[in-house]
Amino acid sequence: GEISGRVWVPMQEDERISVQGTMLDMPLCRWEAVMLPGFNNLLNVWQPMYTHMFEQIISGPKPWYYVHLHTPGGTRNLMNPEYALKQGSKAPMVGVLMRIESAQRTKDSRLALVVQGLGRVRVVKPTQSEPYAKADVQLLPDAELCQDCYQGANDELKMLAGEDGCDWEQWVHTVAHAGAVRAGMDWLRFECANVKAVAGSVSQLVPLNSSDTIQAEISVSAPERSRQAIKQAAQQALDGELEAVLSPTDLQLVGVLGGRQSGATLAAFGSSAGGFPGGVLGIEKRVWWEIDLMIRNLRKLQENIPVPSQMLGLLPLEVEGGWPEGFTLASVADGMEGVMVGTSSRAPFVRVGPDYDPKRRAQRLSYVTCSLLGLDQGMPGQAILEAWSTEHRLSMLLKLLTDINRELQKRGI
Repeated sequence: GEISGRVWVPMQEDERISVQGTMLDMPLCRWEAVMLPGFNNLLNVWQPMYTHMFEQIISGPKPWYYVHLHTPGGTRNLMNPEYALKQGSKAPMVGVLMRIESAQRTKDSRLALVVQGLGRVRVVKPTQSEPYAKADVQLLPDAELCQDCYQGANDELKMLAGEDGCDWEQWVHTVAHAGAVRAGMDWLRFECANVKAVAGSVSQLVPLNSSDTIQAEISVSAPERSRQAIKQAAQQALDGELEAVLSPTDLQLVGVLGGRQSGATLAAFGSSAGGFPGGVLGIEKRVWWEIDLMIRNLRKLQENIPVPSQMLGLLPLEVEGGWPEGFTLASVADGMEGVMVGTSSRAPFVRVGPDYDPKRRAQRLSYVTCSLLGLDQGMPGQAILEAWSTEHRLSMLLKLLTDINRELQKRGI
């Protein structure tokens, strides 16, 4: 159907999200801070514009969604034409879909909100500037997750349209994108457990769902729902009811990804990706090794850095070729099975198992590692968010970890 002149084909389970992962008229929180997927935050909202915005959100039905969009200068630049939400400005166009977990009104009319970063989005088109900003946004899975759906998308389009029925490359990505979005929404049931503030604080990282059966359940339901989305999107595409989705490569070329528009880069740490032995899972293993090595190097210097339990739970049970000799985090994670963990609130330690999509595991690691390295704020955090693939993001982190370990080993001599 049509809503305000925009094509709208709703996802079956949530009518606010289209098959393509588009969400219309989403409230935007344009603050200077950066949020990343997999992170919690406790907001103390006092600015009248944002108090009004959040009041509007929590007066509606759950889940309460909004988009966090890093804006250099924050509210000072909201009306600055240089930071208008359009291609070619200085405004970052990639943010995070947020979910409000709880809301409490304080005596002085502020709002205390516990929020979670669910996934990456890009601004498609601004739709409102006053009394607060809104925009149409689109969920933006990493390239690897879309690529996993290419074969299914290609097969479905060929079956419906024949070999020469459409502009092949563009529509294969568009349909595959729908499959990746749908699988991702299903996996959020495992990846984002509910949290509450305790004594005015909340854990930095979002905990995993501790249900004994949920990983196995979603490992069956997510591929099936992805196939259904691919089938629906292919038919809608051929019927002219879907708009083409830009690929990560296209978004990099137009400056939305990779920092060309926002200026957010980690150039000093290196950002080249591709060709790593073993692909994204090979670089995931190498990142874990460098994290383990950093911890051991710090201990030699009588320093310590704790690995958050929500991050340690992402350590694979098995890796190709096994862990190198001297790797210690595997035994640490094994020893935490059944342990209650957490500082602000207590919950069972959750370890990802073989049923969890390994590329989603690597994607999540590529974000939560930033908590260990202090890269979750400002331009470094935005650069991490704008990586066009999990492998690209992990390669930046790997270069930084390698440099840190080189310096620590020099100090330890």
